[in-house]
Amino acid sequence: MRGRGVEKKRKGSEEGRWTQALKSKYSEVDGRPYFHFAVHSAKLEPPNLDNGDMIDCVDFYSQPAMRDRRIRRNPQSRANFMLQGTIAAKNKTRELASDRSGGIDLEEERCPPGTVPFLKATKAGPLNFSAIDDLVRSRAKFFSGSRTVPLDLKDLAKEREYAVVKATNGKYNGAEGTLNVWAPVVEIRSEISVMQIWVVGVSGGNVMTLEAGWMVNPIVFGDFASRFFFFTTNSSYKTTLYGENKKRPVEKNNLQFVRQSNYMPFGKALTTSNYGGRQHAIKISIKTNEHEDWDLSIDGNLIGFWPKENYDGRFSLAIQVDWGGEIVNKRSTGKHTITQMGSGHFPQEGIGKAAYISNMALFDENMEVYNPTDKLQKFSTVPNCYDVIIWPPDNERGCYVTLGGPGYDKDRCP
Repeated sequence: MRGRGVEKKRKGSEEGRWTQALKSKYSEVDGRPYFHFAVHSAKLEPPNLDNGDMIDCVDFYSQPAMRDRRIRRNPQSRANFMLQGTIAAKNKTRELASDRSGGIDLEEERCPPGTVPFLKATKAGPLNFSAIDDLVRSRAKFFSGSRTVPLDLKDLAKEREYAVVKATNGKYNGAEGTLNVWAPVVEIRSEISVMQIWVVGVSGGNVMTLEAGWMVNPIVFGDFASRFFFFTTNSSYKTTLYGENKKRPVEKNNLQFVRQSNYMPFGKALTTSNYGGRQHAIKISIKTNEHEDWDLSIDGNLIGFWPKENYDGRFSLAIQVDWGGEIVNKRSTGKHTITQMGSGHFPQEGIGKAAYISNMALFDENMEVYNPTDKLQKFSTVPNCYDVIIWPPDNERGCYVTLGGPGYDKDRCP
């Protein structure tokens, strides 16, 4: 990966030995220090990281959330808790017989301790954050006229298609699952392909969600790579936040995400799986913490949290959790899109060929984790194009599903 402020270590080298030298340049943002790190390229760059991405490493207290007075005036104990998360933690991945958990290599790239990463640009150019608002506008339009909960995904928009499983009518402190990462075909730049977890709450007629997973989203990132993302809304998709969106001005009612880790920025390009070959996945966990915030963890490493101030104390428990995939179908050629979900293969083909979500779990009101198999409901908007199968749980993958599909087929999915 080519970037700014990213430390890279040679595989097998001792801890603390860097292959790149860092220079820092000091400036101020809102009266606080902002450290911009310029990286001098090493002679040997791992080719799997040289994808043209550029990362800014920002002092922890200069990240966008720290310019929000609601967050800054929290007790010092919470501030200490926040800063602790910037200390590097080793990535603990596990390798199963047919599953390598680790679509990311956290040991390969990270910002210096005390700083947090922001994806500044991909090889195609700066991130198109204005396009993010367009992506959620159709959801906001639906919720302005209908505030039914649980979420009825088939009504969100005609161009959005889903293959998900859901646990509804509960009281959940969070959820987790291991998402298989693929590189699905996306037909045109205004379409997307997503695999994710939705954690859903409701208050005063407003739907609130916490979402994380991976997506191919060329209109935002400028390429067709599979990239890590996270998202929240507190107002039925009228007010939203993708990642930490540095471009958005800090205003009274802005949503925030407090980053605690010095790795895994929003938009991180992920390693993808091979059909019939090696599988890659990321384990995602979204759950409440002792401060009543919502933590986001990847492969057991805390990335950061959505502060309770986002939701004015109205989102302490979720009532619904969804796991699954989503695509946008623009029908640009007058027929169904060829945009794929997951691997582009139907779930009947099984793990290794179809995409999967494994080790799915829920956290109850007492933060006890449990298998949700008996609670799950299957839901596909267009099962002839994209579908999902719930499999009997086993010792290796726990509660798991396979999902996806190829999109257009002249007979099956016209």
